[in-house]
Amino acid sequence: DIILARWFGVGADLDAFFLATTIPMFLVSVLSIPLGTMLIPQFLKTKERQPSGDAQRLVSRIAFVYLAVVLVAAAALLASSAPLLELIGSNFTPEKLRLSQSLLAWMLPILVLSGFVIMNNALLNAIGRFTVPAAAQIAVPVVSIMALVLFGEKYGIVSVIAGMLAGQIINLWLAGSALTKSGFSVRPAWSDGSVPLQNALTQYLPLVAAASFVNLTIPVNIGMASTLEEGSAAAFGLGSKVVVFITGLVSAGVATVILPYFSSFMARNRLLDVRNELSFFLLAGTVITIPVSFLLFAGAELIISLAFEGGAFTAADVKQVTRVMSYGIIQLPFFTVNLLILKFAIATSHAWRVMTASLFALVVNVGLNLILMQHSGVAGIALAASLAVAVAACFMLLLFNRLGHISWIDLVMIGL
Repeated sequence: DIILARWFGVGADLDAFFLATTIPMFLVSVLSIPLGTMLIPQFLKTKERQPSGDAQRLVSRIAFVYLAVVLVAAAALLASSAPLLELIGSNFTPEKLRLSQSLLAWMLPILVLSGFVIMNNALLNAIGRFTVPAAAQIAVPVVSIMALVLFGEKYGIVSVIAGMLAGQIINLWLAGSALTKSGFSVRPAWSDGSVPLQNALTQYLPLVAAASFVNLTIPVNIGMASTLEEGSAAAFGLGSKVVVFITGLVSAGVATVILPYFSSFMARNRLLDVRNELSFFLLAGTVITIPVSFLLFAGAELIISLAFEGGAFTAADVKQVTRVMSYGIIQLPFFTVNLLILKFAIATSHAWRVMTASLFALVVNVGLNLILMQHSGVAGIALAASLAVAVAACFMLLLFNRLGHISWIDLVMIGL
């Protein structure tokens, strides 16, 4: 993103790039990421309680169903790409929309491969091999940067997405090879034997619905930003990328370690212990992330300037993107609370309850967008997103307090 900002500046190319990647990445977040999240507790439970070989058969069947669903989704997205992009980028020129449509077509193979990468990573994390999936993902940005440097002058922004696809293939090969050596595989197959998918689907579908509501905020916010002056969508995309980088660090740790940790307790029917662990991590998460948020808020302009300023990225662009980052980063403590409760909900088979909070947050986000973008432009959209995450966190804390998983004392301490 730093290189893209310096190479293209905040303008038509990056507007088209962020619009084109928004929809496929939304589907990755909705279809693929919940797949890995659901797979960890199901795999560990089957491995712990069922005969040898059932865990592999379960994985193969889930991979088979995913492949069928994602191919249909990719085909539907390709067929409807033109009107869909016109709807989201309603203020874009015809040339910018055509570029967005071309970039979106390149993103579809990445969408299909993403689920297999995520399943490989989830299984490696479940069996305690954290290093390989973490290291293999570096292939995507490295190959993308190489493609831009080598072919950017001739093919422009298209070279970046082509590099992302090549990097994703390398990522899949590295993670798949490591998993095969551990005795498992995500190769799709409707294998013989009785391995029911009902329990997996019962957990997966609410996660898909919750992810839909959460991640709809991204295309909705990009779409609403595109109705403002040119470059607003790119400014929101770049400012949000910095926020996503920070929240992504939190997500990586929580998703990689905490979910298997919670799931291992539930596989042994230790509910009281996992409740105590949840309370500890919620308190620790808020205590750590609040000062971090203050520091990032105060240093936002310096971070944006050091990261992006130069080349086609001007001082005026720094000011605009800084406001997006400043208003976006205040969501970090609330984001952490949401994430921890979500992983607990998945491990304890309460995933469907997260769906209500996610829908509520989306409605709040859109409503606040309409109000705040009139006064603060694209920065108002970033502030609305943060406030929506805060509302969702409060809702989740109260909900799981009523369910008996979070005590009143812990609730008050987290609130303070």
